Amino acid sequence: MDRKKLRTLFLHEARTYLKQCTEGLLALERNPDDSYQIEEIFRRMHSLKGMSALAGYTLFSDLAHAAEDLFERIRIGRLGVNQDVVSTILQTVDCMSLCCNRIESNQDLTNNDVVAAMTALTNALHGRANSTVANGLEKADDEDDLMAAVGEDLDFVQGNITGQPEHELSIKTDLIDYFFEAIAEIKILNGQLLLHAGRDRPDFLRLILEQNRFIRQLQDHLLTIRMSPLRRITERIPRLVRDYAMKLGKTIDLEIEIGHLECDRLILERLRSPLVHLVNNCVDHGIETPTERKKAGKPITGRIRITARPMREGFVLMVEDDGRGIDLSLIRDRAERAGIEVPEEKLRTGEWIVHVLCHPGFSTKETISHLSGRGVGLDAVKNIVEALGGRLHLYSQMGKGARCELVIPTLISTLRLLPIGLNGTMYAVPLTDIVRTFDDNPTRRSGEHCWRTGEIELPLVDLAERLGVKSKENRKAGKVLIVDAPQRRVALLVSELFAPQEGLFRPLPLPLSQSPCLAGSAMLPSGRPVLILNIAQIL
Repeated sequence: MDRKKLRTLFLHEARTYLKQCTEGLLALERNPDDSYQIEEIFRRMHSLKGMSALAGYTLFSDLAHAAEDLFERIRIGRLGVNQDVVSTILQTVDCMSLCCNRIESNQDLTNNDVVAAMTALTNALHGRANSTVANGLEKADDEDDLMAAVGEDLDFVQGNITGQPEHELSIKTDLIDYFFEAIAEIKILNGQLLLHAGRDRPDFLRLILEQNRFIRQLQDHLLTIRMSPLRRITERIPRLVRDYAMKLGKTIDLEIEIGHLECDRLILERLRSPLVHLVNNCVDHGIETPTERKKAGKPITGRIRITARPMREGFVLMVEDDGRGIDLSLIRDRAERAGIEVPEEKLRTGEWIVHVLCHPGFSTKETISHLSGRGVGLDAVKNIVEALGGRLHLYSQMGKGARCELVIPTLISTLRLLPIGLNGTMYAVPLTDIVRTFDDNPTRRSGEHCWRTGEIELPLVDLAERLGVKSKENRKAGKVLIVDAPQRRVALLVSELFAPQEGLFRPLPLPLSQSPCLAGSAMLPSGRPVLILNIAQIL
């Protein structure tokens, strides 16, 4: 086999086995007598030893061999499973992951790459305690280094070719991206042909509509390949929580319930860092120490939950803990000391918490740690989520815990949009934000700034007036959108509504990208570009 192909195959298989080893080790730490996990980890280390020897990576093979020997002693009952033993094997897994990174970069492995892990394994084999359990946290300068050590390989996606699990093929994602972009451009060209076909050529019109149907089918099939399970970005979280909790002297149970939700791989890649930031906040800011929890009458072990549920055109990803909650008086005090001004409308809706906590450089930590205190994190989370066309919400109850919700679209390359007219200028609103539309009816008005739907009265906002869009003609607002704004629903007054359309998403260039009111741009099937409004920021 070609050397390059052999290396690619080895890296793909090795990273899969290492991820499985990490999951098995965390399960084994919770249940040290789990003979199934012991056998599975032993078998994977044996496979890693053979694969690396066959590929010519001797030092990697020696490391796997030593780990295999350690698990052989565990199998026959000559060594017990405890936290130190699990930490030693996790250090070995981290070392192997970093070796994979060096191999991928065409760098030769040296003794320096494996000496620390080999020493720890040797000490464990002979019953000697390791003076310092060098888990991933202590080896890493920051969370990015640790994420690299326990990260996932997303350069390939699994394409299910026949619908059966045994028939899968690894496909380069940049190739899928190219085909997806090409199909989107073809749809735009077809939309332009449809506009120019006219009703006097029914045969030509029929052919275009038939072609549109086949293009849609092709796009749907490509989309199923490009979609990835949401669980892929949560697979690393148990290890991170375990290491961070050990570092801080806390005990934490982690629950992950996300079902079988899938989303665009590009969204998954961008959600990795925000999810880690939110979990860090739960471990460092939220969950108290065992002593503090005991004094508060809580169980000594804290709890973090990561859940997800589907919604219109997207999903909601929630991270919550049962810790101390957000101290609103402390936030308010720090905000005043930092000179952070909170708009009156945000104070009225309670959205001031998000406004302050997501202010660049804001932190409630007195000291800087490897997890927090530098004033970075939530502002980065908010920026990434909004760049995806999503929203961030925070909820807290003092002494009970806090919850962060990320509302995320399923797709990023193509978005379902509702084009709207504001005084003769077209914009678009993501369908994920829209609850319902109405004709403007004076009988539904309750004053100048209130709209009534059923028994509920909603604040009414003239969108053109809020954005400062001047009228090109003497047009009056005649339509109403009911939208989901942060922590409330709002009625938006607009001039016109057009049929919902699928647009090809495009990020904005400078200086437009710096406008908080804009989420991006899109190319409609007609070929017309349109700006996408960021409703959460506007309101």
